[in-house]
Amino acid sequence: MQMNMGKPFRHQAIARELAEQAVQDNQAAFSQMERNWNIARASQDITVALAARGGLFEWLAANVILGQEADFDSGAKTVIQWGCKIAEAFRPAPELLLVELSLAIVFKDHSARRQLASAILNSAISDDFYSLERGQSQALAALVDLDYDAAHRHALRLHDASASGEFDKADSLMAAAWAKVMRKLAQQDFRGCVDALLLSHTEFSRQVDQELGRLKRGNDSDITMFDMVNWTAGAVVQLVVDFGYKLDHHNERDAQDFGF
Repeated sequence: MQMNMGKPFRHQAIARELAEQAVQDNQAAFSQMERNWNIARASQDITVALAARGGLFEWLAANVILGQEADFDSGAKTVIQWGCKIAEAFRPAPELLLVELSLAIVFKDHSARRQLASAILNSAISDDFYSLERGQSQALAALVDLDYDAAHRHALRLHDASASGEFDKADSLMAAAWAKVMRKLAQQDFRGCVDALLLSHTEFSRQVDQELGRLKRGNDSDITMFDMVNWTAGAVVQLVVDFGYKLDHHNERDAQDFGF
């Protein structure tokens, strides 16, 4: 499985330094997830499982940055399995399954992606909370379900949120970009989708580099390893291919800049 999540960041040395530390810090993440899962099931408390899952994501993201393909592949498949267990045992909010759904699409695990998409689409949610990740997960799940009308509606909701000041500036920029990506894919405008995805990834990389630059200057930043990986981009590329669009040489080379 190709795992090139993008051109090196401008401050790649710092990203790699953080990634090496994250791998060390989260070596026990998978065994911790097993322990937390048993507690979560016994107590019917999803937050216990989610607390351990954060370490899994940090470890996975660090291996992306370091280019450790074999470790990433095995870890990602385990994360997909945990996502399916969480979806089956609880009713998580849509955004909580975004990474697992994205990975299931990339790894062509059709059973898992159907289960995760169904859990996202059937999640009991309110309009009291909305986020970029919720919009992405809902649109992506609708696309997996081949419900293009629903995917288009979710893309428009994401666009409206970006335009109305519902998000902060950084998320508004990303939401506007992703709304176009999802809308183009829902319309089966595959070339337009890939072009929009390239633009969205450029904005993603700019935001990551901005935070890494702060660290380089000795300033504080809230960025995590998880934030340095464009999890959903590779899934969109895979869906474009699954839907029958053949990337030309130019698009294929560009797509490798943000594909797993």
